[in-house]
Amino acid sequence: MAWREKKLLARVQAATVQARTHAAAGRGLQAEFALTDVMDACRELARLKPVYINDLAVASRDLAHLRESMELWKKAERAARESLAALRVLAETNPKVLPDVVGMLMDLSRYLARQGCNAEAAPHDEEAVAIVRQLAAADSEYLPHLADSLSNLEVRLCDLGRFDEALAPGEEALQIRRQLVREDTQFLPDLAISLNNMGNLLREMGRFEDALAPSQEAVDIRRPLAATDPGEYLDLLSGSLSNLGNVLAELKRPREALAFTEEAVALDRRLVATRRAGYLAQLARSLSNLGLRCWEAGLTQQAEAPLTESVRLRRELVAANALAHEGDLSASLSNLCLALRDLGKLQQAYAAAVEAVAIRTRLSATTPAAFLHHRVDSLINLASILTRMGRRDEALATAREAERILQQLVAVDAVAHGPGLAMAQRVIAEAEGTS
Repeated sequence: MAWREKKLLARVQAATVQARTHAAAGRGLQAEFALTDVMDACRELARLKPVYINDLAVASRDLAHLRESMELWKKAERAARESLAALRVLAETNPKVLPDVVGMLMDLSRYLARQGCNAEAAPHDEEAVAIVRQLAAADSEYLPHLADSLSNLEVRLCDLGRFDEALAPGEEALQIRRQLVREDTQFLPDLAISLNNMGNLLREMGRFEDALAPSQEAVDIRRPLAATDPGEYLDLLSGSLSNLGNVLAELKRPREALAFTEEAVALDRRLVATRRAGYLAQLARSLSNLGLRCWEAGLTQQAEAPLTESVRLRRELVAANALAHEGDLSASLSNLCLALRDLGKLQQAYAAAVEAVAIRTRLSATTPAAFLHHRVDSLINLASILTRMGRRDEALATAREAERILQQLVAVDAVAHGPGLAMAQRVIAEAEGTS
């Protein structure tokens, strides 16, 4: 063994021990520094001898996972890309490495999604599905992994607004997980994930009646799981409660929707008290939902406080990562402007509505499938506020812009966008003074 190789191996061994020691003591930054040194040394070893490519793949994977735990998404992405590149080289001559390739593809997609880069993330999920489908065809032991990759692809396509495309992988993941639960109840948590995702997807597609059953079933599974293991399942239960509340609201059952959403907020406050950074986005979302549920139930006075808090939290999140959170901020602003409008606080409502339109106009220019219909909602809200302010010409122009976009959307999907078009036309009538 050459002197250079021996020196690098000794460096890997020493830095690995340091990384484990720091990680065990909760010293994340020091552990990251040590693991970075491990990866750098393994990279040099791999250049010396291809036999060390596997060590590079493992070291960069471990570094990616550590950075993930620290919520350093961009740095986790870089390490994951290096691990994936090494694994691809290994898989060319050793098919047994393919499951590791799948795992790293899914990790990389997740890191990109956490940065708001869903369009870049989706192809990695599609590749993961293609690989693991072949593995599952040869060995049913890979069925859980196929369900995982299909579920991830469903979520990613939903994030891009490609709901029709998301339905097939979502239904397949749900079918596989029901089959797995019949054989072993340890897969119940995974089934709840698919049910929750399916409820969300069907709601986004305007199929509210169909969305109710999977949304309710997800809550029914997660509630006992959270009772026995709150550390693992409380945040998931909260998400399902919020989603069920959203579906019930679409079904015009506002009081039931409000009760589930209030429970979600209470759980999220508990979670934020234990780890603020990890659950702040979830609390902001449930607060936005709570404000909207209060408004829908006619409790306008009670709606303002949670919506204002949601906007404040989401501004904080946008300051740290605009790409990932701007869309959520626009949702909170859009909900807040409705409550402020009905409370007679028209100047504040106008400011919130204008900001929501500006954000959604910018986002819909790059991702129209995900944000164009939300932009239309914000335009309708703004037009309604302008009418109440007596600025009828501006209101009419804004509402007609929404109508024009909705006519195009209705031509593609009348079920999903027909109610929005009717709303835009009502707002036009109000602005014209003919309603």
